[in-house]
Amino acid sequence: MRAAAGRFPFQAMPTRDQFVPFDPAAKMAEASVTDGQGVKRRVVKGAFAYVMAAARNSDEATAKAVELEEKGYRVLAVAVGASAAIDVVGLLAMSDPPRP
Repeated sequence: MRAAAGRFPFQAMPTRDQFVPFDPAAKMAEASVTDGQGVKRRVVKGAFAYVMAAARNSDEATAKAVELEEKGYRVLAVAVGASAAIDVVGLLAMSDPPRP
């Protein structure tokens, strides 16, 4: 990711306006950012089901998340958009095998 981020000029990176750390009750973290063109966006990351409850429906993301969960992965989602209309833009599949 660092290599990919390095391809963008620093001024093009969004600036964080506000950040709400991970809340165990909400199962999400959230930030408000302003992009290089001055557009404000909401960015949410958290448990797939909770992010989907806040985002617009995505059959493609839901199908992929179910597929990953059936393989034993814990799935997080990232959604971005205007404050009221966010869309899932990525999934994170994490392996968390049982410990002895």
